[in-house]
Amino acid sequence: MEILVHSKQQDYKVLIERGLLSRVNTFIDPKKRVYIISDTGVPQEYKDSLMRQFENSSLFVFPQGEASKNLQTFQAILENMLQENISRNDLIIAVSSGTSLALWRLVTSGGSPISIFQRRLYRRSIPVSAVRQP
Repeated sequence: MEILVHSKQQDYKVLIERGLLSRVNTFIDPKKRVYIISDTGVPQEYKDSLMRQFENSSLFVFPQGEASKNLQTFQAILENMLQENISRNDLIIAVSSGTSLALWRLVTSGGSPISIFQRRLYRRSIPVSAVRQP
């Protein structure tokens, strides 16, 4: 199922389909460098599945929950992006669960690590709350 979402910034598609996580690389070039941001609430198998689909990927994991919504996590993401030499040619994918989706919104909004770090970094979000549904 494909849903078109209209927002003030831009329109975008939301895809909902069983097994979609295992074939993300059919929508994103598998040769593209990918930086995955996730939290401890996301099953490791989901993160591993994504990393296997891309030739050049790295992963940053932060603790799940409200306590992670702070400047220390924000700074840790920036520092890790620097260590990984993330550039505007790379793609950021957030695989996040529950309350940590709010941190992802912070990370990808104006004044965020991504916008501070490199302008126009490409990004995608994969909310696992939908992935976990039977």
